[in-house]
Amino acid sequence: MYPLYDAIYFPFMVYVQHKIPYRICVWLGHFLPALIIDAISICINRSPRMWKLCKKVDKFSNAIEPFCTNEWSFSTDNVQAMWSRLSEKDQKLFQFSMVEFDWTKYLFDHYMGIRLYLLNEDNSTLEISRIKYKRLYWIHQILKIVFAFAVLWIVWLVFTIICT
Repeated sequence: MYPLYDAIYFPFMVYVQHKIPYRICVWLGHFLPALIIDAISICINRSPRMWKLCKKVDKFSNAIEPFCTNEWSFSTDNVQAMWSRLSEKDQKLFQFSMVEFDWTKYLFDHYMGIRLYLLNEDNSTLEISRIKYKRLYWIHQILKIVFAFAVLWIVWLVFTIICT
């Protein structure tokens, strides 16, 4: 696990198939917290930046949406045929068979590379980042529970108003 040192919230992803529930999730999960954080930033004389960041994230999400919501099928017959024609020595040298591919190791290396080379975070901050990650995880869990209770309370209020 290679959490980010400068993370301000627990990273998570929700898959939503339809546009309207997706937009509701974006507003509740991105834009509303951004507005709150920016309002707090203005109150403590800091420049607001979360709204602008959320708009960039939303723009990027909309750009990659076709690649995330559609199923893509590719034929690998040529690659498999080429792999089977390689000698054992060459197969060990050029490891591109997906049968033996270690996705877990790949993802750990991927996250480590993003942390080191894209975000320029030093490994000396890794232990502090892990502690902060655990704290953000529990904050996220508590907020999910609070949100669920708020939704249930609103539903209960609506039903009591309708029934009386």
